[in-house]
Amino acid sequence: MDSRNKIIREAQYIKVTIKFPKKKGGNINDLKWMIRPWMTGAELIRNVRNNMKLEPEKTFFLCSNSVIISGNMLIGSLHDKYKNDRGILEIVCLEENVFG
Repeated sequence: MDSRNKIIREAQYIKVTIKFPKKKGGNINDLKWMIRPWMTGAELIRNVRNNMKLEPEKTFFLCSNSVIISGNMLIGSLHDKYKNDRGILEIVCLEENVFG
């Protein structure tokens, strides 16, 4: 019974890797998440922002295969289009200084 529940639970999630830019003073590890495919881009951005320690004047963008992830995109549809040969959706986090 436990193995069947595990298979069902794993079928409801997709693998996502989020790569962060390297910072001068430290080394930020890439995040490897198992998320639900019906999660929107806005929910993913909120979760990433909660895990990052950004200065107030900084913002970031999430991109996958040169496509900026917007808030209304479903991560499952991005996964279907842009997953790599191992079945993992790779997302790159790009930081930007808002005030110049």
